[in-house]
Amino acid sequence: QDYMHYEGVLLAPQSAAFIHFMNVVSRAWNERGGDTKVGMKLPGLLAKHGLRPAEIRPLHRIARPDSQLWRWPTIFIETYAPKLVEEGRLAPEERTALVRDWEERTNDPNAFFSSPPMVEIIAVKE
Repeated sequence: QDYMHYEGVLLAPQSAAFIHFMNVVSRAWNERGGDTKVGMKLPGLLAKHGLRPAEIRPLHRIARPDSQLWRWPTIFIETYAPKLVEEGRLAPEERTALVRDWEERTNDPNAFFSSPPMVEIIAVKE
């Protein structure tokens, strides 16, 4: 399992601060040698190493503020946003706006978070 398009994460109601944060995260990961779209390359990588994808399935989840999955982005924002500020990638006022917007969505019963699209692959050795 891995990300197909990390940047495809969504928050409703929309938040410019959240979109900016996710773009900064994506840039930081890619600049450090990560690949936020590695899931799209997995079938080819598996084949290169003698594995045949037998099943390929999408993984995409929706979280509501009262769900356990909502904790994932909450904790991520709490722990990673300060690191991005320390690195100079995110301004302190951008972090403040992000935290404010996330708290507003957490208290909004109509809000939802759409996780980044992922792919799950079951491969067999050829």
